[in-house]
Amino acid sequence: MSEPMHPVRALQEALRSHLAAQPAVVAILGQAIYETAPRGVKPPIVTFGDASIRDAGSIGSEAVTVEFDIVAQAAERSTHSALDILSEIEAAFRSPIPEPANHHLVSIEIRQGAVRHDASRNLTRASLRLRAFLEPL
Repeated sequence: MSEPMHPVRALQEALRSHLAAQPAVVAILGQAIYETAPRGVKPPIVTFGDASIRDAGSIGSEAVTVEFDIVAQAAERSTHSALDILSEIEAAFRSPIPEPANHHLVSIEIRQGAVRHDASRNLTRASLRLRAFLEPL
C-alpha cells in the first residue's frame, strides 16, 4: 500500500507529469515546470501558484475541492509568449490527466485567466485559476 499524499501535492505531481509529457509544452518550456521557481532560472517557465483546499464531501465521503493557480512566466512585456504557454496548457487539459496518487480526479476546470506585467522582476505572468474535485481512493 502506498503512503498517503496530500491532495494538493498529489494533484500538482500528476499535472506536472502530464504537462511534461505534452510535446507542445515541452517545445516551449523544456522541463521548466516547477512547484516554485529555483533561484536564477530564466523564463519561460511554469510554476504552481497559490492553492486552497476545502471539504466537498458528505457523510461517508472525504472528497475535496482544490483551487490553485498555474503561472506561466515569460520575459518582460512578452504577453504573447506567456499566453502561448497557457494555450498549450489548456490544450493539454483536453486529454486525459493521470490520476493523482491515492486520489480519483473527478473533474478539473479552468475558472479564470489573467495576465500581468511585473516590471520590478522583468517578467510577464499569465495565470490560470483551476478548480479540481478529488476523492480519496
